[in-house]
Amino acid sequence: MKPRDDGPKKDTDPAGPAGPVGDENSDIGWRYLIAADTLAEDGLSLDLEAPSSSSQSIAMRLSVPGVKSLRGRLQLSRFGAGIRVVGDVDAEVTRQCVASLEPMEERVRERFTVLFVPAEDVASYDEETELDVDALQQGSVDLAELLIQQVALGMEPYPRRADAEDLIAAYGQEAAPSPFSVLKGIVASPKDAKN
Repeated sequence: MKPRDDGPKKDTDPAGPAGPVGDENSDIGWRYLIAADTLAEDGLSLDLEAPSSSSQSIAMRLSVPGVKSLRGRLQLSRFGAGIRVVGDVDAEVTRQCVASLEPMEERVRERFTVLFVPAEDVASYDEETELDVDALQQGSVDLAELLIQQVALGMEPYPRRADAEDLIAAYGQEAAPSPFSVLKGIVASPKDAKN
């Protein structure tokens, strides 16, 4: 099932009133909200893809020069009063090589599981499980936001092109001469003075 990003789902949808939302308050212009209390008993499978119109905003959010694509495959299931999300994210982002400062492409692929529970329950779940636990926001999960966060976590902290030539090696100058080097040959060393 690949939902369209052209408006909220109708209330007749088995997942309940949820879906893509264009929100002027969203800093990236792409949201996909699922309300925990409307998730069907048998869960929900989704394939999401960020719209090209949000690529620049997502890139700014990730502090990278560009985002070519960002998609995710998600399986949602009920988890008490919350939602368990198991998913895979696949993104192509433009980075800047730390060695040459040239642009480079990075493919980010991550598998993740996150539990979304009521805010008052987060602390108790943190103690009981090794899984990532986050709070529901007004009873809902923004799946678009979740995918962006997973890309951020999966990006290489120091991206380097395989063929990168270190800037120092390519353009670096020789070490500056010592200010005392001009005295070399003028002032005799203590060793020479003994002779």
